[in-house]
Amino acid sequence: MKRGVRSGLPVPGNTLVGLCLLSAGVLCSIPVEAAIVTVALAPAADTSIFEENVDASDAKGPGLFAGLNAGGASRRALLRFDVKGPVLSGSTISSVRLRLSLTRSNSGDVLVSLYRVTGAWGEGTSNAGEPGGSGIPATAGDATWTRRVYPAIPWTSPGGDTAQAASGSALVGSAPADILFDATPAMVADVQSWLDQPLANFGWQLRVDETQVARTAKRFGSRENAEPALRPVLLVTYDDAIGPPADVPALDTRMLAALVVLLAACGARLLNRAI
Repeated sequence: MKRGVRSGLPVPGNTLVGLCLLSAGVLCSIPVEAAIVTVALAPAADTSIFEENVDASDAKGPGLFAGLNAGGASRRALLRFDVKGPVLSGSTISSVRLRLSLTRSNSGDVLVSLYRVTGAWGEGTSNAGEPGGSGIPATAGDATWTRRVYPAIPWTSPGGDTAQAASGSALVGSAPADILFDATPAMVADVQSWLDQPLANFGWQLRVDETQVARTAKRFGSRENAEPALRPVLLVTYDDAIGPPADVPALDTRMLAALVVLLAACGARLLNRAI
């Protein structure tokens, strides 16, 4: 066969190119299901506040405190996680779990709950050290029992402004152990709102059942704890928002195979024309 002579029906070059581009475009528009992703988030801020010493805090200490001491005074912990960034904007949160590590306890089994905080609070430089438990005089920017940002900005209610109902709870015993707050609809809704409205993300308050008379104090590892395994972790599971266009139909296996063959034929034809 002479050079330049081709067998088969002739197809104009611009048509071949058009078919290839069309096939490639269809392949690129094949719906792809959104991936399910789980990320582990460290707290962006955490601290403890103390009822018996309203000007005390413990922002940089190794522990977070919650529960009643021997004198019946409460201590509560605050935690905030930055969700936007690690989780893609527009994603749908499907599960939220919080893992805390109990490092010390003065009581037996007691219910520990998470309450959504409704006002911004600060984390200064106070550090009560080890073992902690009573706090240390607050520094500028700390949260305390009466101030959400010490010394100037008060809580509306001493002890912290929170939602009335707990978002989640876990039963905590006396032996050091990892404590998992399993997902609840309220926890998922909290984290979804923090993703969608990050300026309204004030985190949770950790509060032990304060209706009891006996002391219930618990200490958990903080984000500054020297042991990484003892630090709080928020596990967020979400759909990554890479969904299919609503108006593009799905292609079955035979249609995909036909498109691949067409692309291969187009490529071979174009290559032969270039020879």
